[in-house]
Amino acid sequence: MASVHKSPLVAHGAEHMFALVERIDDYPPFQPRCGGARAGKVGFDLNNELRSRAPERVSGPVSSAIAGIFINAFGKRAESVYRT
Repeated sequence: MASVHKSPLVAHGAEHMFALVERIDDYPPFQPRCGGARAGKVGFDLNNELRSRAPERVSGPVSSAIAGIFINAFGKRAESVYRT
């Protein structure tokens, strides 16, 4: 199974980053492929399990890239909201 864990360093404090995560209604303009947003539990886990190991070797890097895109979107959003 391919699992992705990301913990990037950002130039903004935890309060600011949590505030971005809490503003679920703001996701569609800055999160790729987000067609809508609704309030609920917020978390980011990405797990892929395939029957064969060969495709799994490909899915790991793809999953990591997708997770990176979403996480980078939060970083860019933080820069635009909390410019210092």
